[in-house]
Amino acid sequence: MTQHAPGWLIWPLLVKYYRWRGQTDGERLTRNACRVCIPVTGGCCVFALYDGWKIFVFPSEAKRIAEYTGRDISDFLDTSPLVESQRAHLTENAAEDPLWSRLFALWTAPGGFKGKCPFVQKDGCPLPYHIKPFICQMFPLDFNITANTIDFRNDLECLVPQVAGSKAKIAACFGDHCDHLDERFQAFRNDFIALLDTLEKQAAPETGRRVI
Repeated sequence: MTQHAPGWLIWPLLVKYYRWRGQTDGERLTRNACRVCIPVTGGCCVFALYDGWKIFVFPSEAKRIAEYTGRDISDFLDTSPLVESQRAHLTENAAEDPLWSRLFALWTAPGGFKGKCPFVQKDGCPLPYHIKPFICQMFPLDFNITANTIDFRNDLECLVPQVAGSKAKIAACFGDHCDHLDERFQAFRNDFIALLDTLEKQAAPETGRRVI
């Protein structure tokens, strides 16, 4: 039993409550979902419920956060290897998005926030939306690098989809728009592919292989 056991016990009740109340009070509930979730889970989004899982931060994102906060990247970025349970999860789900699998086969110590994000406060994240890592901006929407898609998922590990019900409404909850999400997704995808390309060339410089 992990330190997050109380969250696991409370979580099903919160989900049921959000589904029930969301029919009549969805906007207010969605606005307050993060501040309700964080005290229960002990951290940010789904990753606080999985001991030691890392929220991935790409080099360009780490630089952006460092420039905004004035903090050194080493103050907030963890580059230790992935914990075994997260590596196993990525391996098991490799067929869904093979480019992720290829990246982590080479990126042995990926940068990221591990466990409880150092920026999370009891009422949410103080980083402006456009400064956050793309994964944080997107959650709880799902995205697939290989298929080049962004999708809505009714994720039981986040309260927002319980009342939002669609990709557009989730974006609107955070003052965003689907077109803007799509634009940032393409920029993130380009960074992803560039990083993978660099790692593959370092691993086999004589081949000159490219990822797409």
